[in-house]
Amino acid sequence: MAVSALVLAACQIDVPTVGYDLQRTGFDPFETTIGVSNVSQLQVAWSTPVAPNNIDMQPTVAPDVSIPSPTGSGPSTTVNLVFVGDETGLFEAVNADTGAVVWQQQLDSHPGGAANPNCSTGQFGVSSTPVIDRTTNRVYVVDGDDELHAFDLATGDEVPGWPLNLSANTATEHVWSGLTELGSTLYVGIASNCDDPPYQGRLVAVDTTTVSVTHTFLVDGAGGPSGGGIWGWGGASVNAAGTDLYVGTGNALGANSAAGYADHVVELSASDLSVIGANDPNIPQGDEDFGSTPVLFQRSGCPAQLAVENKDGQLFLYDQGNLGAGPVQSLQVANGANGDFIGDPAWDQTTDTLYVANPDSSATYPEGMEAFTLGATCQLSPAWATALGTGPSVVSPPTVANGVVYFANGYGDTVYALDAATGAVLWSHTLPYYTFAPPTVANGYLYVPCDNGDLYAFSLPASASGSSSGTSSSSGTS
Repeated sequence: MAVSALVLAACQIDVPTVGYDLQRTGFDPFETTIGVSNVSQLQVAWSTPVAPNNIDMQPTVAPDVSIPSPTGSGPSTTVNLVFVGDETGLFEAVNADTGAVVWQQQLDSHPGGAANPNCSTGQFGVSSTPVIDRTTNRVYVVDGDDELHAFDLATGDEVPGWPLNLSANTATEHVWSGLTELGSTLYVGIASNCDDPPYQGRLVAVDTTTVSVTHTFLVDGAGGPSGGGIWGWGGASVNAAGTDLYVGTGNALGANSAAGYADHVVELSASDLSVIGANDPNIPQGDEDFGSTPVLFQRSGCPAQLAVENKDGQLFLYDQGNLGAGPVQSLQVANGANGDFIGDPAWDQTTDTLYVANPDSSATYPEGMEAFTLGATCQLSPAWATALGTGPSVVSPPTVANGVVYFANGYGDTVYALDAATGAVLWSHTLPYYTFAPPTVANGYLYVPCDNGDLYAFSLPASASGSSSGTSSSSGTS
């Protein structure tokens, strides 16, 4: 139930994909309602038990969707929608202003593989963040049996000719990464439930007009060892020109964990998924891989660059067009002992600052949130570090909007809002359960998925819901 009315910005925007854009920056350039001057006043607008199980995907948003009358004879209504799915395979379109379910689809899910005790009791359904396509009025999503679905945005009806099966090995292959859409092509990264063999890590290109797989990049090559999954929240990122894709890959399961292009950062041609460049920055053998998606950006006066996290705790900075030369900088941000450094950083293009959620302290950087400024030397320098958390845990990738950084600290059961300029904690809220997925800020709301299956929406009280420039400072917790 809403606690207050919210005066929304006149122009509402979509959040159609994970990380807000194809570069996976995690940056919302359009948010003006919530900022540093008023974020301390955020309240629960509504919370809805939209799913019975873990929500591991980032909520995506489509405002102003015309919903037909249920009877087919009355007038249509315009509704703002937020999309969520859970690990039982339930996928829902929810009214973004009230939390009411507008439509839902029960998709497939299955239990994890018995070979890995971490997976044997888990359920695997909708894990990856869907893509909203307003040009075709569709939302694309993958279920637990690796079927790629296309649903009508307004009604939830399956588009004729769909779904498309992406795997003949649904028992141990799984799609974690968010979907990437470029024109009429969808790119889908495939991994496993959690390193439960056999599985063939790969990126597939799907033509949405013919509903067919057109190209495949096999991480370990044809006939290579099992493994080499693509795990990052953002899946494949796309350069500004729309010509090249970037992925981080997981380890192969054979004697050489870096076999083929496993444990690499890889640049691929968007047209045919051929390899343009790749690098393994001497990652230790074993389960020390890239569970992160490369985040792409460019500072004025610098080459186009990317940042990517590795499970061994290192943050790597590369020049986009020259992966073969190796990283231009590496920072030991997390200690890496727990393998939890698997999120995606966030990039604020207005301040040339990279934000990194740190799951476990290293000798230099505390567990919490770190900010790095990209200077004239085209290398990262520490700007601030805020210690937060209750012990080692996977934490959510950060989201940046209007001078505020948002993230959830995993098993700490808390979502935070920090001043992007100073790192000061402006607001926090204790959740009933842990949260790993990235929060979404859009159109005056903060949406936070909780792993008990609830979706939370936070907004300002009516008296505080005017435009915020993000230039002043305040503090407070809730």
